[in-house]
Amino acid sequence: MLMTLVLTRSYSGNLMSLLAVRHIPEPYQTLEDVVKDPSVTMIWKTKTIYVTHFRTSTSGIFREVGALEQKGRVIHRVAADIRDAFDTLVRRGDHVLLDVENSIFNRMTQDFSQTGRCDFYKTKAKYFRFMYAMVGQKDSLLIPAVSQR
Repeated sequence: MLMTLVLTRSYSGNLMSLLAVRHIPEPYQTLEDVVKDPSVTMIWKTKTIYVTHFRTSTSGIFREVGALEQKGRVIHRVAADIRDAFDTLVRRGDHVLLDVENSIFNRMTQDFSQTGRCDFYKTKAKYFRFMYAMVGQKDSLLIPAVSQR
């Protein structure tokens, strides 16, 4: 009796959680998945170091991603237009946005705040390292203070 009770309770709990939480399919977990799927188009932010890196790579996955541009599977958007592309093209499901993690996270949180739904996901794989830097005048008195920190 006790074993039946435990199995019944665990099954009903699992069934309830499966029915209560909406499932979002995650077909792309790596850049290889995107390269292999001919139905998806990538969105790149225009004039970034990453675009240059894709175009000049001579081997590996970044070369394959760069080759997608010649195949017509890449569209470029300036930073101001990324939000509209995110809301329309990526939401539609046939485009993926390739950007730095903090930018993707900010877009996802803004969308969730506005809609109350979680319609997007980001992969666990990390490809870009985003370094923050501050540029100052060569002989500025602020340079030693900034360099310390």
